[in-house]
Amino acid sequence: MSFEKLDTFKLDFKFSASIVGFIFFCLGILFLSKMVERDEYFENENKKNLTNELQDSFFTQPIIYKLKGREKDFVLNASEMTITDNQNKFIFFDPIGSIFTTAGDEVLYKGKRGLYTQNNENLILEEDVEFTKPDSIIVGDRLNYMFPIDFVLATGNVMTNSWDLKTKDNVIVHSEELRAYPKAGRSEYRGNVVGKLKRKRPYEDGVDFWTDQLFANRDDSKLTLIGNVKLIKQGLTALSREGEIFMDNYNKKLKYYTLIDDVKLTEKVKLEDGSSFIRTAVAEKLDGLVAEEKNILTGFPKVFQQGDVITGNRITIRENNQVVEVDDANTDFILK
Repeated sequence: MSFEKLDTFKLDFKFSASIVGFIFFCLGILFLSKMVERDEYFENENKKNLTNELQDSFFTQPIIYKLKGREKDFVLNASEMTITDNQNKFIFFDPIGSIFTTAGDEVLYKGKRGLYTQNNENLILEEDVEFTKPDSIIVGDRLNYMFPIDFVLATGNVMTNSWDLKTKDNVIVHSEELRAYPKAGRSEYRGNVVGKLKRKRPYEDGVDFWTDQLFANRDDSKLTLIGNVKLIKQGLTALSREGEIFMDNYNKKLKYYTLIDDVKLTEKVKLEDGSSFIRTAVAEKLDGLVAEEKNILTGFPKVFQQGDVITGNRITIRENNQVVEVDDANTDFILK
């Protein structure tokens, strides 16, 4: 081998060794950076776990009081409770307690489990829920009460049992959903609404009703029915698209209920001799005056009775009476 070739070999070897050394140097830096990154990851995870452990608190048989000023605003008793999310969420089991309204009324509540979020003052109760106000009881599968706006949302097998403040009538309503503002006395029922209105005096007739949507207003003692309305009072059954029941008008010479739009009426009339017949009628509007035991049909009314078809501008039929009073454009007459 010549000296020239030997020098070239030495030069190539030194160059290759430098490249290999540089590669190992880079790999070492990469390895160390990964090790540091891993250590930082586990350190952060440990910090998170430690923080969560510090944030979550568990209690048995707790009693919680929430004050507004110096007055009680919210009281909670439970069998178990966990406080989480930086003391914002209260998760509890077997809750029972009280909510104090701005009017000074105490509302009692209970359920199987619940959640209270402190930042938005929202109470959620689930399973076998009862929400008892001075004038009503709400039961259902789930109830959400929003303190700031005094709003109740109840869903799942909802039933309310309430008493009208003016008339003392008892109203029982079943539905799929209830939206209510307790302080304002406004309620809205949705989905397969079935209700019963019971009068204070046992000898006074009540009313059973069905509808898609029901609005109740405490201030004017009125029930408003929207969609597929059905009303039954003794032997009278009436169908319509909309209706209203005025609970304060039972013993007054005012309409007690009104049905509007595509009214269909069916009544079983019992005569003094013990016989009976079925009377039917159609109209655009039906006004029921309970004090006078009569129903007034307007809007192209027709009455079908014992083979006769009776028409007029305004037809009055008396309950359990075969007498029909007809008011047409020119004259009034009575049919028997």
